[in-house]
Amino acid sequence: MSVEKFATLKDREPLTGNRAVVTDANGRLTVSDVTDTEIDNLDGGQDLSDPNRFKVGSVTYAATVALDFDSDSRQTLSLTGAVTLNTTNRGAASTDGKGLAVIITASGADRAVTVNASWNWLTGEPGTISSGDSGMLSLEVWGTAETDVYAAWKLIS
Repeated sequence: MSVEKFATLKDREPLTGNRAVVTDANGRLTVSDVTDTEIDNLDGGQDLSDPNRFKVGSVTYAATVALDFDSDSRQTLSLTGAVTLNTTNRGAASTDGKGLAVIITASGADRAVTVNASWNWLTGEPGTISSGDSGMLSLEVWGTAETDVYAAWKLIS
């Protein structure tokens, strides 16, 4: 169908707004049930209507902390002692990428941070955080194991 013919057709028969236009089995244009928002999400877009999208959670301090990829995607962790970090609820397959960002703050004294030795570092590791300082730990996982975790660290002093 030419652009001119389609323009004439659309003026006569209003289409449902915010829907994908597809062709049927006969090659005729029709309106899909798929919305523009659903297409955006499939194409890597972010559903800004999700109330948990920007929710910040708090991780409870313990000597060993398992950072949960199924929890809030933004978290805070206040250290009152040394900590060892691991992860939990990684993806089921290499196509199930998940992300997590954690602001880690050293409270009351310098705090040692030990991370899982299997993580793949894109930047330097945390090491020791000086009292009162914070840093951001960014994690991405592309599989089921700790070896599938990619990490980046930036001190924010």
